[in-house]
Amino acid sequence: SSVTGGIENTATGAQASVTGGHLNQATGEFAAISGGKENLASAGDASVSGGDANDASASFSSVSGGFEDLASGEAAWSAGGKGNVAEGAISSASGGYANKSTSSYSTASGGTGNEASAAYSSVSGGADNHTTGEASAVAGGLFNYASGLEAWVGGGYDNNASGEQAAVSGGGANKANGKEASVSGGYTNTAEGENANVSGGGYNLAKADYSSILGGQSITEEEEFGFYP
Repeated sequence: SSVTGGIENTATGAQASVTGGHLNQATGEFAAISGGKENLASAGDASVSGGDANDASASFSSVSGGFEDLASGEAAWSAGGKGNVAEGAISSASGGYANKSTSSYSTASGGTGNEASAAYSSVSGGADNHTTGEASAVAGGLFNYASGLEAWVGGGYDNNASGEQAAVSGGGANKANGKEASVSGGYTNTAEGENANVSGGGYNLAKADYSSILGGQSITEEEEFGFYP
């Protein structure tokens, strides 16, 4: 192990190294820290390249800046922001504040309090958004959930895409529950049937498969392939 720069740094793991910064600790085998303050690389081949109070605690994990970030999944990565956690294997949490990627290959890339908790899912901004469906995504907004397989929420608030490959583009309190169902906007709209769609308005329900409602208030479409202009 070696310490080649900085102040009060320690490298205690086999072949570990610290090349700069202050009060950094490389305790894992082949662990490396190249700068920053009070950073810890505690697992084999873990690395921290800057920032303050960051922790790379799983094998091949890395943190490349920020403050109080944690990469605790195998080969997980965190870059920037504060209090972010990359917990899943090969997951990433980069930017923003208190974001988490807790499943394998999941990504949380900005915003505040977001969590990507399903495999291959991603949250890329906003606040308090969640992906619980495999390969689902939330692009932004507030209090949104993508809970279906490959479901997507673009923005807005309190929206939920729970059907397989369902989508909610925006608005508020909208739900896309059916397979490949979609809600484009408005508020408190629900696309219940398979391939059902609500474009806007409020309190509308596209209940039947392939039904569609363009807008209006408190409309229910119960006929398959039904269309309400």
